[in-house]
Amino acid sequence: MDLSSGDGFYVSKDLCLAREWAARRFRENNSAVLVFKVRKLELRGVNNNNGLDLKDIDSKKEWQKLVKNFLCNRPSKRFLKTVKEHDFIEGPMAAKGRYDFLSFPKPKNDSYQLCVRTDNCASLFDRSLCAVIYFD
Repeated sequence: MDLSSGDGFYVSKDLCLAREWAARRFRENNSAVLVFKVRKLELRGVNNNNGLDLKDIDSKKEWQKLVKNFLCNRPSKRFLKTVKEHDFIEGPMAAKGRYDFLSFPKPKNDSYQLCVRTDNCASLFDRSLCAVIYFD
């Protein structure tokens, strides 16, 4: 998870990925995946400006800067202030490989993550919970 320094809540569109993460984090037979149905307008806002959208190829440089800042474990106060302006950040996951990951992160093909950054956005997801899938 690359869009926070540990203070975000992550969601994905990929149930299998969520299942794998839950199994690694909480042991195979003691995990669950939460399923949300969030209305786009409530999430994004009337002017589509509640979040930071880094999904497009045109946003790659901004995405790399953001990932590098969070992965360095010491993001600047100025950077954190800029990020706090957004209820959420969305974009691709970082591909981890043999290249110098920290200095030049690359987006993982066909991946998506959304990082919930504010209490307001977390409340929206809380109200939008539609299922819990338990694995035992």
